[in-house]
Amino acid sequence: MVLSRLRKILFLGFILGFTVCYYLPYFKKIKPIDRLTVCRKKIIDIAFLKVHKCGSTTVSNIIQRFGMRNDLNFVLPDKPYDGHFWFLGSLDNFDWQSIIPLPKGRVYNILSVDTIYNHTMYRTLIPNNPFILGIVRDPVERYISMDFYEGRGIPLVEKYKDDPYIYAHIKGESDTDEVSAIRGMAYDFGLPVVQRNVEASIRSLVERIDVEFHFVMVMEYFDESLVLLKRKLCWQTRDVLYIKRNQNPQKKQYALSPEHRQNLRNIQKADVNIYEHFKRKLFKEITSLGTEGLEEVHNFKNLLRIIGDFCAVKKPFNLTITATAWNEAFDIDQSECALMLLNEFELVKKLQDGQRQIFHGNKS
Repeated sequence: MVLSRLRKILFLGFILGFTVCYYLPYFKKIKPIDRLTVCRKKIIDIAFLKVHKCGSTTVSNIIQRFGMRNDLNFVLPDKPYDGHFWFLGSLDNFDWQSIIPLPKGRVYNILSVDTIYNHTMYRTLIPNNPFILGIVRDPVERYISMDFYEGRGIPLVEKYKDDPYIYAHIKGESDTDEVSAIRGMAYDFGLPVVQRNVEASIRSLVERIDVEFHFVMVMEYFDESLVLLKRKLCWQTRDVLYIKRNQNPQKKQYALSPEHRQNLRNIQKADVNIYEHFKRKLFKEITSLGTEGLEEVHNFKNLLRIIGDFCAVKKPFNLTITATAWNEAFDIDQSECALMLLNEFELVKKLQDGQRQIFHGNKS
């Protein structure tokens, strides 16, 4: 009897040991996702390319508010307020006198105003190995947004009267002179206009962006991108809160047939290549987060709704957000709401005023 029991125990032990040894390699491949990423130190040096009509104003607002909370230094144009005071533009012929100076011994931490991408100058302006960030958007939607923003969309609506297919005039020819195609995402990423349809130049640009940018967000997956960005920067949830900015209420009264949509893609070869590459790359990162990552995104969206409602009613008290598995506990007050609701120009002006005071105060 004892011998029989011993044999059964040995047999069960063998089965258990075999099972563990067999499946252990598979268990090792499964990497659990930490719900609250533990980071040693927040990244504070950031160079953000504001790709036009890609949700970049909202991202800038997030970065600028983070900089204000952490007493960081911004690269800001030194221009009077009667012109494009928020705009640095091309950095090819950069002059240090074109930006607001810093007191001696301090360096710039954040670049988040309008520029054309220039890797050398980004690293020169933000000297402490900056995190280089960009954002892209579906080229067709970006094209239409740019058209309406710059005043070309409404005349088309008026011209075609009751016909919603206002982009039927575009025939899908790559050498079109359509402004929103010429000044597309590739232009902001530094591709010369004359090369925007050159296959080799487009491939080279995508490869260069892939190497030089630490992360490229995708506007259609904005919240997913922010959750990933938060992890990469070692930031907290409150650091990536936002209320959408710079949305155009006039963008309406149009429709696209599948043919028209394809025509708009055909005249934006470079933008399509950039977008598809970084959309695929983002999908891989989102997938790597697993189910818990998707739950974090869901939690983040809920927080945004709660905070949006709080900021809308403008009550003179704090909103307390309790800690969860995906976010720390924090408070939001109306002063934070006010900053989230500031438009791009108001916030840049506020930053410029503050940085001028710092420089002149330290100078005296």
